[in-house]
Amino acid sequence: MKKGAGTVAFDSGTYAFTGVCDVQSGTVDLSEAGALTGAAFSGSGTVKGATVENPKLVLDAAADWSVADVPTFDAASFSGKGIVDFGRTSENPLDEPAKGTSILIAKYVNGPPGAINWKIVNTGIKTYPTEMTAANGEIHLSPFASGLIIIIR
Repeated sequence: MKKGAGTVAFDSGTYAFTGVCDVQSGTVDLSEAGALTGAAFSGSGTVKGATVENPKLVLDAAADWSVADVPTFDAASFSGKGIVDFGRTSENPLDEPAKGTSILIAKYVNGPPGAINWKIVNTGIKTYPTEMTAANGEIHLSPFASGLIIIIR
């Protein structure tokens, strides 16, 4: 976990993130670390130069889906499929999202990290397909109900 102001920089090499890189403040510089697969991030600090395949965001959301702390990605690059984990269970679920709900999941500077498919997990209710938008330094997900409705009269 990175706490406090300043920067922690990783040199070139092979790194395996087996837990969550929780950046509460300051910067974790991964620009020399090479490509990472499945790295998970949380907190409100900055992750610089990360190249991540199948990234994961671990976010703490209120019942209405609002998120207090989101990481900022500086010149990062995402590929593959992303996961947003809300860490909820059926005993502590998020509310059903209202139509048009847009959730801030991350911020970015020096260009968006890439448009990838995101999946929302651990909502405590069900998994939703999502639509991602990245604009004005923010990445938002919009969950939407999917399925087939047949009305017989």
